[in-house]
Amino acid sequence: MCGLFGIKPDALFGKCIIRPSFPESWDSASVHTPYLSYKFHREGSKDVYEVTQNFTHPLQLILRMNLDAGRYVDITGNSDSVQTFTFDRDKQMSNIESRICSSYADSSKAKANTKEYIHKMGLDDISAVEKSQALNIDKYFNSNVDDIYKNEYLSPRSPYTTLEIPKQGIGQWCIPKRTAEINDSGLRAKIINDKYDTGIGVSFRSHAIGKNIIYTSLWDNYPDSVVILAKGKAKYACFLLAGSTNNMQSRIDNAIIVATYQDGTKDTLALRNPINWCPIEQEYYLDDLAFWTSPVKPYRVHLGSGIATRDLRKVITVGDIEKSVNGNPDSAEPQFIKDGAAEILKMPLNKEKKLRSFTLRTLSNDVVVGVMAITLQK
Repeated sequence: MCGLFGIKPDALFGKCIIRPSFPESWDSASVHTPYLSYKFHREGSKDVYEVTQNFTHPLQLILRMNLDAGRYVDITGNSDSVQTFTFDRDKQMSNIESRICSSYADSSKAKANTKEYIHKMGLDDISAVEKSQALNIDKYFNSNVDDIYKNEYLSPRSPYTTLEIPKQGIGQWCIPKRTAEINDSGLRAKIINDKYDTGIGVSFRSHAIGKNIIYTSLWDNYPDSVVILAKGKAKYACFLLAGSTNNMQSRIDNAIIVATYQDGTKDTLALRNPINWCPIEQEYYLDDLAFWTSPVKPYRVHLGSGIATRDLRKVITVGDIEKSVNGNPDSAEPQFIKDGAAEILKMPLNKEKKLRSFTLRTLSNDVVVGVMAITLQK
């Protein structure tokens, strides 16, 4: 129903989209369901759709006709029980002004290429500044960064059979024993007197021994958010972050960082897969088609060496996962990062306002999001 006949009810928003995908050679078709039926036939260049709906609460009907290059045009109806839609193929395809809609991916991709968006998403270049302050967030630490896939994430869980993520927080139904070994010994070896110098213009406070991250999650293992007190003014806040994300969290905000000022106003940085939020164990596969991201990547910090760079492939080998727990073979992730990698984002702030706090809040299920360090650039 959804593919060929394209019937897509959306009762939550009071509408039903009909987006047929008939072969060009078809000149008629019909479908009948308990809630909606329609007949389609062609009259020359015109496609005619006679639609009857029987929803308990009538929905607004929208006929969505495919054009080309992922574009489409909507013909908006009303909530009447019987409606007729006519689509003139010759007129619509020759009149570029009628191509009023494009796919979400197309519009988002164009947006992700703008300087404003790159700035907003914390992806600006990092450089040294005269004044900076590494915040002491030691009291908030609740884990070691390499604990992420050593835990068992058992609640909340559905009581029913589902294709849910495995209990170790990584993998999927067909590879339930997948894991990744995270080893931050290289990063810790670079920490001198509780200071980690990234070599790219910013330093962070961290520890060579002991807990070194504040993890948050909708799993019960960690709190869903943390509020970190701050003070003073700054132009940017640089965050050293690490955590997980999955296919089902793609193109959505996995978490947010909220900067709250003394006057109660706020700025927000969204952590969005794959724009500026990356899985600790791998790089993204990109082809600039279906698999695309911003042209500017986040800085990654290789945990096995402490090297910070925008392109890990220039400094380490990014390759296949050789094996999972109990020798389960797994070569489906060619972007695997040995030892794992954190990331650095540069959040723009209002330099005229005094800070009160930063809040990290996880929004998506099945992910763990953590902050390892914060440095203010003034």
